[in-house]
Amino acid sequence: MSDRDRMLEARRRREEAKVEAARRFGEWLEGEMTARGMSNVDLQGEIGINNSTIGFWRRGVRMPDDWATLRMLADVMETPAPQLAVLIGFFRPEELGGIQPPVSSRTLALQWVRTHPEESLEALHDWIQREPQAAMAKVMLPIAESSAARRQLGIRGSDR
Repeated sequence: MSDRDRMLEARRRREEAKVEAARRFGEWLEGEMTARGMSNVDLQGEIGINNSTIGFWRRGVRMPDDWATLRMLADVMETPAPQLAVLIGFFRPEELGGIQPPVSSRTLALQWVRTHPEESLEALHDWIQREPQAAMAKVMLPIAESSAARRQLGIRGSDR
């Protein structure tokens, strides 16, 4: 592979990583704003960013590109700014002492549903009614093991 080909491949990988980071950020922001009942205009009033830009963020097309904007967004969403910096790729977790990106409650719920493909909601309800302790252990274990998830959901306790 020539030097030019290696450089083109590296550029392609960087662009793919940016697209994926924007998608993850959009998914997180959409979940957070929905959970708060917040519109683009509401967030615009809080941080002073045009609501169409916020729409691009929510759809995963773009993401904040400066620390000041990220900091304001972190304050409004009550999320540590370093977690957002990791989420959008400003830093890698190991560069910030292992800090992980924030996890939205919507993302947690989707992950749980994907890993527990019960036949239907009725079957899930029946299982919870039949075996409440086992159901809670399966649901709460991923949350209990994730300090980022506990912080996001407001669950206090020592980090493991």
